[in-house]
Amino acid sequence: MWVPPHRLEATATLCPASTRPYTAVMSAMREELHLLVDQLPEDRVPPVLALVRENMSSSRRREKALVALERIRGRMRGVTGVDEELDRRREESRG
Repeated sequence: MWVPPHRLEATATLCPASTRPYTAVMSAMREELHLLVDQLPEDRVPPVLALVRENMSSSRRREKALVALERIRGRMRGVTGVDEELDRRREESRG
């Protein structure tokens, strides 16, 4: 059952902030997700949970890759000729 955002704010009183796993008040979208998950039949929960876990895992991998890229960029600052050398090697590999 879809709940309009203005109704979600009213449901916040049903679940006081002190009983929530986070200290901040849930956003309207989180509240809607919470309500929708609560309405799922038990046999539908595992695939939804797997989808969320997969998304979290790929987000972490993406964050780690970005951190590594920034580290590499930091090491490469001030180095000259790198782009030219990479282009030369690419051309050599194409033969």
